[in-house]
Amino acid sequence: SNKFITDTSVFFNMRDLTYVDISQNGLSGEVDVLFAPAVQHVNMSHNNFTSVNSFKTFKRSHPTLLVCDLSYNFIHQNVADLLTNLPPNLVQLFLSRNKIEGVLPRSTDLELLRNLRRLHLDWNMLSGNLPDFSAVYPKLRELNLSNQKQGKNRGLTGEVRQSLSGLPRLTLLNLAGNQFEGMIPPVIGNLALLKILDLSNNAITGEIPKELGKLGGIEVIDLRNNNITGRIPSQLGKLDEDEEAGEANLLLKGNEGILAPAPLKVCFIEGFDRKDDNELCPLERNALKDFYDSAKGQEWTENDGWVQPYKSHCDWYGVKCNDSNSTIELKLHSNGLSGTLSKSIANLSSLVYLDLSDNGIKGEIPKEIGRLTKTTHLRLAYNSFKGNETNFGTQMEQLEVIQVQGNRLSGSIPSLDLLLRKDYSFIADCGHPSEFETNLMCEGCTMCCNAQENCYPT
Repeated sequence: SNKFITDTSVFFNMRDLTYVDISQNGLSGEVDVLFAPAVQHVNMSHNNFTSVNSFKTFKRSHPTLLVCDLSYNFIHQNVADLLTNLPPNLVQLFLSRNKIEGVLPRSTDLELLRNLRRLHLDWNMLSGNLPDFSAVYPKLRELNLSNQKQGKNRGLTGEVRQSLSGLPRLTLLNLAGNQFEGMIPPVIGNLALLKILDLSNNAITGEIPKELGKLGGIEVIDLRNNNITGRIPSQLGKLDEDEEAGEANLLLKGNEGILAPAPLKVCFIEGFDRKDDNELCPLERNALKDFYDSAKGQEWTENDGWVQPYKSHCDWYGVKCNDSNSTIELKLHSNGLSGTLSKSIANLSSLVYLDLSDNGIKGEIPKEIGRLTKTTHLRLAYNSFKGNETNFGTQMEQLEVIQVQGNRLSGSIPSLDLLLRKDYSFIADCGHPSEFETNLMCEGCTMCCNAQENCYPT
């Protein structure tokens, strides 16, 4: 057995020794972290220590110790004993992955540590309620008390304390894997520096407070596997707006009481773990949102209902749905559309009637539009579409009408098999004279229009 030296007197004369790292050595037995008179940083993690000698205030290194890492050992002691007489200038204390048990002491039984920044006690067997850490560790930046629910131990209980808002420097708050109940305190949203909020795997109830939307620099909000109910607040859609903060992750799986739909902006957070849930984030609503953005929806003549947080896309102006809430008609002719036509239009798989004529849409007609296999009427006339090869593919077998005249298409349009062939069935700018040196070729067209906007049957 590699027991730690029990006679620590050999270190008494090492007055210049400030940094000690004896991690990953298989050492066992009891350890005294104040063994050297001027030690500041002690790393004894990843060993087999089973207990810690109490912090003696008379030891010379009691006021000098700044960092103590005893994580990944087999320390089996009461947490109250370990948190008693902590060195007054301690900045970081790591006790993760041990067998520490007992109830966290009340704040009145803890010493004031004005410099403590990081406290990690995760993966132990603690119980009881949260003390008011803001009263004793006011400069805390990281608090990790996660995963105390080990074996028969229930973990930490009670409610998530509102007093946590008294820790304004907090960047990490991890209380996952416990038995916390009640609602999430709205004041958590006041922790402006918070990067990680993990309350997953608890018994938290109620709705998500809208105040969490103020956490602009947040990287992770993990609320999975709780009993959260109600709507996701629309304010959470702001979490991805801070470009400097990077991608936000919003994790809500395992909360069956959350009501659909999710706010539209939330469904566009790349790190939202339920963005592919068609009940919370309907695929067609997302597709129409892309369409709206690409076609500069804010400038439309009429856009009533569009991209409102909770409004069904079936209630948006110009949209008609069937009984299954699938879009079957999109009629926005003469409505001031501009920009481009998003290829996400192809995700409207039940679309029968598409009329975007008499607008100012530019760019190419996306080839993905050819995946609209149920579409019977496709009206894109009198826009500013351009492109040398406009191909609608071979899957649009239900087409009866396709009108693309009054654009700037060139090259050729492959023939289409239309269900009905009338003069107005397939119209394009294939007439003479043309605005281009070479006429648009359209073998399947039933009517051709020329540069003077005169149209005639073929």
